Amino acid sequence: MLADYVKKHPDHTLAEMKQNLGFGISAIWYRLKQLKITLKKKSYYIKSAIK
Repeated sequence: MLADYVKKHPDHTLAEMKQNLGFGISAIWYRLKQLKITLKKKSYYIKSAIK
């Protein structure tokens, strides 16, 4: 169930998963860890062009 949800909504945060699935954040996090699924959001930033 959770693995399917993550496949369909890979950009959702833990808070969004909690709201949509009805489980607590710690329960979701624990199950994701068991399934060996990591949640990573890329941080995009602009490098300064200081020379």
